[in-house]
Amino acid sequence: MQSIRSTVWARDSGGWEGSFLEGATSNVGEFEAIENLPEEELQVILSSLTSGLVDRSEPLSIDRRPPPLPPPELPTFYQFPFSGNIIRDFRWREYLAANPDVAEAGGGEAEAFAHFFHQGYYERRIFDPKRLDGFDPGFYRKRYPELALTSDAAAQVHYCYQGWYEQRVPNSDSAWLSDARLHVYQMGKVGSHSIADALLASGYEGGVVHAHWMTDIMTAFPGNRLCYSRILVHDRDEPVRVISATREIVSWTLSTLFQYHGDRMLNAADAKVLIEERFWNQCKNGLQWFDHQYYCGLDVYAHPFNSEEGYTRIRHPGMDLMIYRQEDLPRLDKPIADFLGLPELRFRARNVGGSKAYSSIYASILRNTRLPAALLDEIYDTPFMRHFYSDAERDKARARWGMN
Repeated sequence: MQSIRSTVWARDSGGWEGSFLEGATSNVGEFEAIENLPEEELQVILSSLTSGLVDRSEPLSIDRRPPPLPPPELPTFYQFPFSGNIIRDFRWREYLAANPDVAEAGGGEAEAFAHFFHQGYYERRIFDPKRLDGFDPGFYRKRYPELALTSDAAAQVHYCYQGWYEQRVPNSDSAWLSDARLHVYQMGKVGSHSIADALLASGYEGGVVHAHWMTDIMTAFPGNRLCYSRILVHDRDEPVRVISATREIVSWTLSTLFQYHGDRMLNAADAKVLIEERFWNQCKNGLQWFDHQYYCGLDVYAHPFNSEEGYTRIRHPGMDLMIYRQEDLPRLDKPIADFLGLPELRFRARNVGGSKAYSSIYASILRNTRLPAALLDEIYDTPFMRHFYSDAERDKARARWGMN
């Protein structure tokens, strides 16, 4: 049965008594679509319908246009730009824990995701509460005023659904790391502490991030919620400065093993056993250190290195990188000061193995360690050693550590 659509109705408290539609449930084929009737006939029908109702000063009319639909407040789930990421990251147990009313309905993974897909997404329910650990909604709203987030709850929803994937800064600890203008990012045991002390003594202004490996950021800054690749590489007003270093790989490996395992080397025999067990794995870590390419595709081996000067400077989009050799650090105070825009720097030896409790054992190992020729050939023919050290310097190192 068809009826009048989009008509403005008026009635009194008596209701629709006497309407011509009353009981009109016969075969639809006997009726003609009312929208197709001429205007004059429509007015007649409308007049009969309004008899006995409140008076109207003007004749009723029909709006033949379809009723307007309000625009949706949210895109459908699959229209949302991070829908694929959310499906990948959805944790149904965490979702149920964060939404006890859904958990009370029963069910497991399928039911949890079905609820989120059909209802929870549109209600903007938190689907992964763990990512809000350490999140500061007040800081987030101040950091990103352009988002016009009107409440802390709105900030949490935005970060969970969008800010997390946009790698936005969630708290002040992460902001300090992200805003730092200098990173002393090095493989360790190459003089980084000497540089850090010199910067402090010079009165250098601007945050300095000091790290050897990505994991250092997590342990040194437990409140941080950004990975190091995001901290180092992001849009800035000016390129971030980065200082890295190299060192002859055998001496670096021995020094690093003592740095991390010196408390287990009670005598030279213990030290020899540990070195035999761990030397090659630790050596590979050093040889592969630059493989991260600074998380922005910067291949240091594609840029020349002057072994006579002992350092190089590489300008890359968003990054200004200086790489020096640890062996040359004592004569590089001026080049590093110029790199940082400082009048001068003075380096003092820091974190040196010879000044530690295991110094005598360490000195004995340096005097007596000899490596097979095949191992040395493999080590000194790597991109790391060939790039940063000349043929003559590699031959000298082979002679130093060789068995003959």
